[in-house]
Formats: sequence, structure tokens, C-alpha cells
Amino acid sequence: MKKFILILFAFVAILNFTELKATCPSGGGYTQQFVTITVNNCKYNVELCVFCGDLTRGPEVRVFGFSQIPEIPPCTQTWNYNQILTDIYRQVYDRNFLVNLCSLPGPCGGPYELWVTLDYEICWEKRLIDGKIYLTPCKLENCYCWALYKICWNGSSYDMTLMQGPASSCPGYDPPTAKCPNPFWTVPDPTPQNPISDCFWLTTPCQ
Repeated sequence: MKKFILILFAFVAILNFTELKATCPSGGGYTQQFVTITVNNCKYNVELCVFCGDLTRGPEVRVFGFSQIPEIPPCTQTWNYNQILTDIYRQVYDRNFLVNLCSLPGPCGGPYELWVTLDYEICWEKRLIDGKIYLTPCKLENCYCWALYKICWNGSSYDMTLMQGPASSCPGYDPPTAKCPNPFWTVPDPTPQNPISDCFWLTTPCQ
């Protein structure tokens, strides 16, 4: 019975998260994917926007939202949002995770190396849905940090090399956090009366 309740909680959490972010950024050719990540012993549902590349643009991956999955007994998260998101990036932007999102990279020095852009959203907001808090990027376009990596097979494992960046793309704002100047700890949690919080910045490799 306990196992059934746990599965039900996780299923409802995924449904709610899907309703929250129905699509990835428009015009980017992204595919929406959901993965479960364990952060400091608590489980999180993480939304990814993945573009595997075409003739005009290389592959790109974005972490585009996350929420803690309800558990029984409840898991108490002692980390702050910066620490949580940093650990999500550490796990998702890992070479052994990335190689399974699109086609496997080829040998180093060959024509089938994987050159992938990893994006780090700068401005975020908290949304309250069914009593749970979800973090998603604010609807502020063209404000993110990016880094270009090369991943290839060295004969025994995958190499991952930083080729360009990290650099920010936030036209008109220097530093980029000026577009959402509130630190996360100054922004109150959303309430039923105000279900969407003000925008705030979270740490990226560009800061």
C-alpha cells in the first residue's frame, strides 16, 4: 500500500509539472524531456529542452524547470535554490548523461564529435500549483549564460572539453543579473493569492 501511494504521488507531481510548462521556448526546435534527479537525498522532477542539431545549428540543452517530488515520509531539503540548481546542472550537464540525449559522439578528431551548447538560465520565478512550488525561468527572453563543449570518444571513455565560454547573452544588461536584480532569498514564496513570485536570479558559470 505504501509503495502504491509513493507511485501515485510521483505520478501526480509529473502531471502537474507537465501542465506548468507545456512547451519549451518557441522557435528553437526543442524536444521536451522530464528526468528525475536526486539532490541532497531529495528527488526532483527536472524539465529539459533538448535540440539535437541540424544543418544550420548545433545541439543545445537547457534545464528549463524543476520541482521537488512529494515523498512519504517527506524529504526535508536543507540546500538553497542555488545549491539545488547547481547540483542539477552537475548531473545533467555531465558527459555520461549528455551522450544519451542525442546520437552517440564519435572518436576524438573524427567527423562525428559532439559539439553541444549548454545553457544556464539567469532569471527565475516560483509558481505555486496544487500546494507545491515549481521553479521556471521568468518570461524574460534572451538572458542566459552559455558554454560550448566538445564531447568525443577517446577509445575507452568520453572526453568533454570546454571550447568556448562561459559567456552571457543578455543584451542591454551588464551584469546580466540587472535584468532580474532580486536575489532569491529576498523573494517570498508564492501564495494562493499571488501564485507567481517576482523574478530573481540564480547563480550560473557566468557569475
